[in-house]
Formats: sequence, structure tokens, C-alpha cells
Amino acid sequence: MKNQLLLIMVVSVFFACGKKKDCCGAEELVNTGKYVGVMVGSSGYYELDFVPGNPKAIVHFDGEVYTLPCHITIEPATDYHDILFGDASSVHLRFSIDMDGKKPVISFFIPGHSIQATIDKTNDKNRIELYEGTSYATTGADGEFFINYIYNLRLNYEDNTFTILSKVTASNTNPVGETEEIKGTFTKSGNTIAFRFNGGSVSGNIVGNQIKHQEPGFSFDFVKVF
Repeated sequence: MKNQLLLIMVVSVFFACGKKKDCCGAEELVNTGKYVGVMVGSSGYYELDFVPGNPKAIVHFDGEVYTLPCHITIEPATDYHDILFGDASSVHLRFSIDMDGKKPVISFFIPGHSIQATIDKTNDKNRIELYEGTSYATTGADGEFFINYIYNLRLNYEDNTFTILSKVTASNTNPVGETEEIKGTFTKSGNTIAFRFNGGSVSGNIVGNQIKHQEPGFSFDFVKVF
């Protein structure tokens, strides 16, 4: 009986160890996948595939498309810091991610531009949508003060949060090139999307792949790109 009990314990430990190895082996790379975001600097968006075998990024910026390869071996349970995508002497980006995949960081180098970008991991459980757009605002009794913006939007459907990256392109009140990050939550109902932020709110109409808003003194127009 004692020997039988010992045999059962040994077999149990064997299968437990095997199961742990299967769960935590090379196949499970929790920090890999597709990372996406919008950019302002002028305007654009990117898709970064951090996957074994062929990690690369595709950057859409000011009408140009840049394919940026990455030459590293991706391994499990590893932190990555400042991984280079592309050629360091030309257009490129650097990507960092911890082994748990919870703290992605990205930075861009595009000559002549200072880039600000969002970053999210997108998959079946965490759907991300990206939009490029513009906005126009006026103030003053006769609308004599104006601001034109690049207005790029990211929607996260896992937690219903949004981020807008804006950049002033023309104005007689604000410095051209001034940037702002606007964060909040959103809800959708039919063809309407409501944005809530800093105690304020604004709604947009969904028309095909666009989100539009128009009122006296303020408008925006987003076009879905991812």
C-alpha cells in the first residue's frame, strides 16, 4: 500500500510538471502580438507585429508608407528595451515591452517631425479602432478667432476609453504645432457615439467609416483607418 501511494505521488508530480511546462513554454509569449496607434507630427498611424519569425512595423505617415523590419529573436519571459524597427539612419521606431505585455512604449524618428503616438495591443478580446481626422474651432463674438487641428482618434472597446491626439495646424490664437492629448470614455448607441472627458461631453454621428460632429464654433471629422 505504501509503495502504491508513493507511485501515485510520483506520477502526479510528473504530470503536474509536464502541464506547467506546457503552459509556460515557448508557445506562450504573452507580450507578443499586434500593437497599433495613431500619430501626430503631422498625421498618421501604425501597425506593429511583434511576433516570432517576422517582427515588423508598417507606418502610414503624411501619405507615405514605411515598412520597418526588425532583426531580433523573440523569446518567452523576456523584457525588451528600445528594440529597433527600421534603419537607425533613416525613418525608424523603437519599441519596449515588459515580459507581461503590460507596459508597451513606442517612439518614432521621422526627419523634420516631432512625433506623439498612442499604443495599444489589439486582438479578439481587445478591439482597437483608429481614425485620422481634423477639427475646427472658433471663438469670439463674431467667430474672429479660429483654430484648425489635426485630430486623430483611438477607440479601445475593451474598456470603452478613447484618446484624441490633436495638433494645431493654423490659428490666430494658439501656437501652430501645439499638441494636446484628450482622454475619456465613450458609448455607442445606433449611429451615435458619445465622448465624455473632464466633465464635458460631445457626440458624433457615425456615417459609414466616418464620425462627424458639427455645431456653431466647433466641428470634427474622423475617418477610420484601422
